[in-house]
Amino acid sequence: MKRPEIFSLNDYLEHDNNDQVEIIDNIPLQDQLPTTTFKNVGGMEDLKDKVRLQIILPFKNQEIYKKYKKKAGGGVLLYGPPGCGKTLLARAVAGEADVSFANLSIPEILSKWMGESERRVHQFFEIARRKAPSLVFIDEIDALGAKRSEVSSSMATLVNVLLTEIDGATSNNENVFILGATNMPWRVDSAFRRPGRFGHVVFVPPPDVEARQAILKIHLDDLPITDIDLKKIAKLTDRFSGADIEALVGRVAESAMLEEMKTGKSQIITTEHLVKYVKTMLPTTIEWLEQATNYASFSNRSGLYDDLADYLNSI
Repeated sequence: MKRPEIFSLNDYLEHDNNDQVEIIDNIPLQDQLPTTTFKNVGGMEDLKDKVRLQIILPFKNQEIYKKYKKKAGGGVLLYGPPGCGKTLLARAVAGEADVSFANLSIPEILSKWMGESERRVHQFFEIARRKAPSLVFIDEIDALGAKRSEVSSSMATLVNVLLTEIDGATSNNENVFILGATNMPWRVDSAFRRPGRFGHVVFVPPPDVEARQAILKIHLDDLPITDIDLKKIAKLTDRFSGADIEALVGRVAESAMLEEMKTGKSQIITTEHLVKYVKTMLPTTIEWLEQATNYASFSNRSGLYDDLADYLNSI
């Protein structure tokens, strides 16, 4: 089995004066390996179980899959409010599965030259196939895979190429898994949800109270703290995203740091400090949830947003 690594398109491409690119052969493996695992992801146990079933187990049990004429590979589309851990989860999946991780970066793909963006997408997937087993992560896939009826003809062509590469219609995508993430699944072309592409669509909600406790613990680790009531803070941060919780801890730490520099006295972060700053913050997920309610209520004949609807009914 090949040694896992983290790579991007720019690691393997050479640009000429016209912004054209070619794959450079014989690039040495990077020293940086996928080291993020589920231990770095606070909570989300149900979601982790879904991802294990759809991505990790196929990689780790390839002989069994071959026995039943099933191929390891395919795609999962994650959607949910921003800041709720979709990108972190993708990196953790690569670390858990012990496979190479490749991030399809939009700035690396898009080019002003006709046909160049499409060629870069093809080259990126060719590299991922060479590095198989590998996990390809496409963040903000709505930017590259928007509904073809709503974009220009040139972008529609790029969507077609991306669909072809994910589908593996002209190449062998065995042992290449594609994980997409978006804050706006309603903007993604429905063709991506066809079996063989993103056959599974998974809602990533704001962390629940247990997950918020776990996230708080991760971000408070190694800070000067004393007797933090994690359960109390977790209850006060309803609908906070993981990013919101990180920002909360960051604000409290910054306040303590400034106070220590001002007074020269060592500061300790307490529950009261966190409570004080929680009261000054609103969860950034609220706007997204309000917008998503319309789709869950009025655009869900296919059942695509059932998990989202269940979550909205529970809050």
